[in-house]
Amino acid sequence: MSNHSQESLNCEATLIGQKFPDCEATIVGDESSSQQLSASTNLNPNETQPQTVVTLVNKFLAKAVEKQATHLEIEPEANFLSIRYRHKNILKPLIDPLPNKLTSAILSRLKQMAELDINSSQTPQKGRIRKRGGGRTIHFFVQTKPSFYGEKMTIRVVDSAVKPPTLENLIPDVLIRESLEEILKYSSGLLLVTSTEKQVPTSLLYSLFSTNISNPTEMASVEQSISYLLSGMSQIEIDVDREKDYPEVLQSLLEQEKSRIMVDRLSNPSVARMAAEMANNNRFVLTSLSAEDGISAITLLREMVTPGLLADNLIGVVHQYSLPRLCPACRTVHEVSTGELAQWGISQENKGENLFYQARSLNEIEIDQMREKGRLCRQCNGEGYDGQVHLYEFHPITPDLKTAIAEGANLDQLKQVSLQSQQSSLIATGLELVKEGKISLTDLQRLSPDSSNLSTPSETITPLPTEVTQRVEKMETLLMTLTEELYQLKQSLKPEVSSTKPIKTASSLEPSLHISSLDEVSQATQINEQINSHIDLSKETITADSNLYEELQDPGDWEALKQELDPSKETMVTTDLPYNEETTGNPFKSIPDPWS
Repeated sequence: MSNHSQESLNCEATLIGQKFPDCEATIVGDESSSQQLSASTNLNPNETQPQTVVTLVNKFLAKAVEKQATHLEIEPEANFLSIRYRHKNILKPLIDPLPNKLTSAILSRLKQMAELDINSSQTPQKGRIRKRGGGRTIHFFVQTKPSFYGEKMTIRVVDSAVKPPTLENLIPDVLIRESLEEILKYSSGLLLVTSTEKQVPTSLLYSLFSTNISNPTEMASVEQSISYLLSGMSQIEIDVDREKDYPEVLQSLLEQEKSRIMVDRLSNPSVARMAAEMANNNRFVLTSLSAEDGISAITLLREMVTPGLLADNLIGVVHQYSLPRLCPACRTVHEVSTGELAQWGISQENKGENLFYQARSLNEIEIDQMREKGRLCRQCNGEGYDGQVHLYEFHPITPDLKTAIAEGANLDQLKQVSLQSQQSSLIATGLELVKEGKISLTDLQRLSPDSSNLSTPSETITPLPTEVTQRVEKMETLLMTLTEELYQLKQSLKPEVSSTKPIKTASSLEPSLHISSLDEVSQATQINEQINSHIDLSKETITADSNLYEELQDPGDWEALKQELDPSKETMVTTDLPYNEETTGNPFKSIPDPWS
């Protein structure tokens, strides 16, 4: 039990807009519903602890239930205590930061409610708080573990009144939803749910598992963390510390008469093989796997399960894509360019029918400035996004795809086979969400970078006007004229050289490109004959456009080197230039080399 006295609990905080004698602090939200939930959940204060802390704990637990939070995270920081809640995988502050001196009292109160050891802070602990009232049961699964600034507590909230979303609310695509409803009527088989995120797609799993429940006593779920309470069926939570892991639980279910089983994740190849074997033994198995897309998940699962067993029992794969939802309170209008419209196959005529939005995301400095002015968005706190939007893609296991899986086809081959049975366009569904203002075109591009070019032959891009084309042609002509004049000006500034080789202008360069190879050889021969008359090849001479050799500074060395040369032997030096450069830029056939 904490030794905090009543006087030591004075703080500046707000509690649902209501001030307490010793605490000025506040929980975000309105007052009435939280008070009703506090009464309905029967969170009675314990008189052995300071009344202020008891009231504070009861209030934020009730507020978490009201906001349908899945988790509460109570974590001490360097200078304050943060209490945040998670809803739809988004972590938000539940109350304003509290002073550090309240940390020990709050954690002690929660440990006492969960029947944990309040004197132990260096050892992880697990417990549960159960509250009944108003025809509902609320479970608070408490877990503590040491952290850098002290003991951290995570509370998982499971409310019996909160039910899984229905398929109709979760999947707007009628074709995909109807296909899944038909699959769920099967008596056996393996239905795979996949997602790009590492977290289990809990809502989709529960929605599928709770559809068309005929006999809940024949159903069972094996989960790492129970998220929804389903009446009448067996829900088993994994506990590794007590030797209650996936293989042990699945082995026990094989001995029971359970016809429909949900395994929240395929944690390892052993669990994957057991799930496939259960589906092979006339059971319907629903499970999930993390992968980039549905077909990639098949290749991953094929590495854990024999191809024949997988092909015989896999009946479908549904993949969930997640995109950030634009905050409806502070989103801004996005002026779409003509290139973006063409990229997504949207005509100019359809542009005026819808507004396109983008996120109004602020950096930390801008967030502080807007908070000081009282203009910070309370729904997204300046992040620009509020929750997520999910898109779904369904891959039925057709006979052709079943054969490809059994024969070990690679990823590209499996995608080609699966493409033949696709009923819905993922990008088309995403564009509908863009028109509804739920996501932005930029975020949709992240979904499938290779699928953004949706223009069809019937939706050709409008050509440039004739006036623009003529202006471009005039500019090109003017640019060529300026280039030729600039070349002539540069040539006139160069000093004159004794050479019979004519100076080429920009206009004369183009015809020279059409000279045949024989003409080039003839021209090079004439240039060499003209130059040979000015060169005495009996003398050792080095001539080049650049310093090919290091200059000898000592005349003695030079004389000694000349004596070693054989006058009767002619040594030639040529530069390693391409053919055209040898005949034009370097007209010398050969030069005696004093180094050989």
